[in-house]
Amino acid sequence: VCRKRNETKENHHSFIMQGTENIYLVHRAMFYLASRRRQLIASAVLDKSALEAYQEAKKANPQETFFLSTQGKEDLDATMLNDGQFDAVITSKSGSVFPCPTVFYATLNLFPADFVNNSKTIKTGVTVSSFKALKDRPLNSKYRDPAYPSGYMPFYIYGSGGEFHIDHMLLRAPNCQLSASNVNMFLNDNVTEDHFRDGCLLFAHNVEEEAMQPFLPTSELVGGSGPTSKNNFFFKSGKKFQVSLFKDRYSYKAGGPGLANVDYSDRLATGEMVLGTEGDVWVDSETVNRDPFARRPPVNDWIDEFNKIGEELK
Repeated sequence: VCRKRNETKENHHSFIMQGTENIYLVHRAMFYLASRRRQLIASAVLDKSALEAYQEAKKANPQETFFLSTQGKEDLDATMLNDGQFDAVITSKSGSVFPCPTVFYATLNLFPADFVNNSKTIKTGVTVSSFKALKDRPLNSKYRDPAYPSGYMPFYIYGSGGEFHIDHMLLRAPNCQLSASNVNMFLNDNVTEDHFRDGCLLFAHNVEEEAMQPFLPTSELVGGSGPTSKNNFFFKSGKKFQVSLFKDRYSYKAGGPGLANVDYSDRLATGEMVLGTEGDVWVDSETVNRDPFARRPPVNDWIDEFNKIGEELK
């Protein structure tokens, strides 16, 4: 099991799509699978027909989140990042915790089947080119921080052409992937587009990450009607944050710990950030923490059966 968990081999890869004109891809990381044990944010170019299909679908369905997944198994380093090109599929999902593609999840046996088959295919046979990493940070245990951030929550912020996107810095395990596309920035200082193009750090103040960790399962964070439901969760459409921006002092491939350590004299700007539409905001506290090779106790199968019986008797 340990050998399989730590094999860096070809695999199916899935990305959250961000941007409208200039495309950015946020890799759906996993702490317990070597081929996906990294926080990767990349820029990419889609072929013309795929870009148009994506833009039309996004305009028509602002509540949906869009994903780009490899057509087959790929090696992130040897082929995707080295060659900068691969074939892919674009899908979308509205209100789902786990979007497709089916082959991706079925291969790893990660999730229940009812989460797999409800996605919408937007475009197949997509040619991705100019695939280039902005941030490619390893998530191995030796690179993780000894404690969660206290008094703030750190993100990477990046973008171009007036479009800005964020992805929560994964500094410790367990964690939660919090990503947002097309965030609105109201800054008190001028920041050049070069800073955003290479990616800098954004601290959301008065967000107690240390107190929030570990996060509840995604379905409890973005579903239901309780205190942690979608209507009450801190990371949702329209939410406002007081923020500070800092230059990322480390190389794009640097490993931690300490990646969020900054000198406040090097602060680039302060201001307010507002999250965009529902489809532009993504929350997932399960994929990143799931161990596909964890042994499932036999009693869990019986619990599942009893739960099914209970649902049928309602």
